[in-house]
Amino acid sequence: MIALSAAPEDSQIREVSFDSDNGLVVSFDAPDNFNLADGTRKAILDYLQALQGSDLSYNGVVFDGYYPLTDKSGQVATVEVLTLRYSDPTVRKNNWDRFPVSDIYQVADTGQVDPKFQDK
Repeated sequence: MIALSAAPEDSQIREVSFDSDNGLVVSFDAPDNFNLADGTRKAILDYLQALQGSDLSYNGVVFDGYYPLTDKSGQVATVEVLTLRYSDPTVRKNNWDRFPVSDIYQVADTGQVDPKFQDK
């Protein structure tokens, strides 16, 4: 069994499920800290480290990150702010223990990230 509790304390897993097309789907609340982009990258890196160290069989992993954002009218809603997919070969080939946190979005096989969660 994969222990995804290795993520930062301020990052909460909502759900872990399996999709026959994408593999594992990890939905989590992005960390609420001073630097949203770095905190979210670190959470994903921690999840990838835990996954790589597991004996789980999968064809990839999708991370769906959620965060409360305020719209133009002042309404707050928790929305998906990123979705990133890493194939099994991508997860297995990288040394996540020495991987630069700043590059975590770039090595995803596919995905989208809200501009608020990217560096300016």
